Amino acid sequence: MTQHAVPDSGLSFYLDKDGVKLLVACKAGSARDPIDKDLAGQMLVSQGFADLFIYADALEKFIKQYSSESEFTLVLGELRDGDFSLDIDADLMGVHLTITPAYGGTPITEDQIYAALQKEGITFGIHDDTIQAAVAKGYARNKLIAEGVNPTQGDNAEFISLLREVKTSRLHSDDTEPIDYRNFGNIITVKQGDPLMRRLPPAAGTPGTNIRGCPVPAAMGEDSQFSPLISGTEIQKDDPDLLIAAISGQPFLVLNGVTVEPVITIKNVDLSTGNLDIEGSLTITGDVKPGMQVKATADIVIGGMVEAAHVEAGGDIEVKGPVIGQGHPRIDDEGLNPLAAMIQAEGSMKALFVENAVVCSGGDIIISEFVMNSELSAGKSILVGEPGSNKGRIISSVCRATARIEANTIGSWSGAGTVLKVGVDPTVHEKFTLAKQTMHSKERDREEASRALEYFRAHPDRSSADTIHEKENVLRCLQTEIQELTGQLRRLKKRCTLLDSAEIKAERQIFCGVRVSIGEKTLLLENDMEAVTFTMGEQGITF
Repeated sequence: MTQHAVPDSGLSFYLDKDGVKLLVACKAGSARDPIDKDLAGQMLVSQGFADLFIYADALEKFIKQYSSESEFTLVLGELRDGDFSLDIDADLMGVHLTITPAYGGTPITEDQIYAALQKEGITFGIHDDTIQAAVAKGYARNKLIAEGVNPTQGDNAEFISLLREVKTSRLHSDDTEPIDYRNFGNIITVKQGDPLMRRLPPAAGTPGTNIRGCPVPAAMGEDSQFSPLISGTEIQKDDPDLLIAAISGQPFLVLNGVTVEPVITIKNVDLSTGNLDIEGSLTITGDVKPGMQVKATADIVIGGMVEAAHVEAGGDIEVKGPVIGQGHPRIDDEGLNPLAAMIQAEGSMKALFVENAVVCSGGDIIISEFVMNSELSAGKSILVGEPGSNKGRIISSVCRATARIEANTIGSWSGAGTVLKVGVDPTVHEKFTLAKQTMHSKERDREEASRALEYFRAHPDRSSADTIHEKENVLRCLQTEIQELTGQLRRLKKRCTLLDSAEIKAERQIFCGVRVSIGEKTLLLENDMEAVTFTMGEQGITF
């Protein structure tokens, strides 16, 4: 035990016999000047004991006894070695280090820490840099010195929409061709059997590793199935993760699925929707704007009007408002006016009134108020107005029907432009007329080809063998086409048989100048007539 005396103070600082406790001794009879904490601290530094651990309040007690007692011995503190502890997470995914610094004793070394880690079996994810820095500092508080790799949960089941993206139109500076914006819309439709949504099953996760180097299993992703609340869809038979359309219609994305509505409903058909080509039925609550085209494989119901547009349906067409075009439906005797309204229905057709339009129906055409400057063709009947009503007129129009044409009033005071034809399906008659025209054209071509061939054969010096062979091939092709047209005309003529019950009826009045045709018989009215029905008799048209 070595004592370190402080000159002129009667004080000695020393460690006990074990070399642990720090004591201070004061001899009696020594001169004593007052001391404070700063001076006491300087004494410890000068005696080489500043690094030891000094007990709380020890210096205050020392100062007090030094001032009041003549002789005493007091324990001030002690020598302490450095210490450390490891806090290991319960899930073995992390280790935290706490180092208590040395107070005059031996500091903690890296070897001690690594030995403790090895004893605990910790071999993975050790942060060597953190350990080195903590040891160099001699102090650490809850420092992470080793960590495992957490497992990654697998991806959850996903649902990927297979619906086509809405088409958008874009103009570029180098565009040279005009763009028809009517072909760019935002209405999506699907056909039966179209793929709608793909389900991606949950995936296995990525295993982790704990601080002992052991694998940590990963959880599978959460599984989800297609929603049981969807309608108009079904699961593909050979692919349980593919949702397809069970019907044609308009698809709507819902949570974990797609619903297909059989009747597609939109407000108006204009540039915002684009031209429509729909599988299934279509309801338009508003109007079909000029220049637009609408097609549907089933029925079409239009709540407003059709204005200089084209509407085609595989079923019935009902227009609650009018059908109005721009200008007469034909530019000349052959060509249709592209600005006229065009309506074509495989089934029946209904409208409030029709003006400057071409209407074709496989069934009945029923018009509530009037038909003006239009062409109507019906596979069954054309009915304009209701019996007893002041409305229901056919004016300056051509109407063709298989069974019957009926209106309250037919024609006008001007007496021109109204033609009514019944007795033969107008569609069949049109095909027969077209085939007949084609036949005449082919026969003319055959005669010209035959004359040319005869000339070349008679003047071999003015033709080659290849030219003669080419003309022979042309003649054979024309003869084959004429034979096919002959058979087609024969079949169509059988279908053009006159319907015995065909009739044309004016409920109230028909004006002179109206041309009435039943089958191949035609009658031009020379006088106005009232409440008359025209039928086919033995001598021709009777009324």
